[in-house]
Amino acid sequence: MLFQSFISNAHLRDLNFQGPEFTWFAMRNRRVYIKERLDRAMTNVEWCSNQTRTQVFHLPKVGSDHRPILVDTLPAEIKGKPLFCYEQFWIEHTECIPLIREVCKYEHMASPMQNLISNLGASCQALKKWSQTEFPTSHAQVRSLVKDLEALYDFENVDIAPKAKEITESISSLWRRDELYWQQRSRISWLKAGDRNSKILSQINPSKKAFQQNSEIEE
Repeated sequence: MLFQSFISNAHLRDLNFQGPEFTWFAMRNRRVYIKERLDRAMTNVEWCSNQTRTQVFHLPKVGSDHRPILVDTLPAEIKGKPLFCYEQFWIEHTECIPLIREVCKYEHMASPMQNLISNLGASCQALKKWSQTEFPTSHAQVRSLVKDLEALYDFENVDIAPKAKEITESISSLWRRDELYWQQRSRISWLKAGDRNSKILSQINPSKKAFQQNSEIEE
């Protein structure tokens, strides 16, 4: 009662926690027969408003009947696995469609939906790996090409027009790629264009019927 009165008079609140629920274990005959959450972190409203990122972690119980708790006011942000997104500019590359055709397979023993899911996963993995090699960071590429273009103008009595045209076209291509990249991520365009995985795969995969059914469901 005294403890509860203290909590009420001090206007304390229990912080949410991450990890196992119970912090104390009672053993009998080498077996756990009582589990309780005795240990907790509490604070007032003012402290919570000043420490908005605070998280409480229940840590592993090692060598004690109590589980240690950790109050972290600046926890590291854990980023989730990034979602796969089909980029519109990939379709302009001559290797994109053949790559999807290569990895997509039709298993006669599997259902249409199983083929769909399997081929989507295989295509995503193949395209992701391919794009990392084929499309490195465009900003670094543009800077390098601009330097090459500027260096051309240092040459005298040399026909630089063909090389300059080639570099200029490469820069324009990279700029267009960036434009498509950000256009696809704009809110309005994302709703209109979106991720076109199913549309492209439905044109390639031998199991066309399965992809057509999936497209109808999405629409």
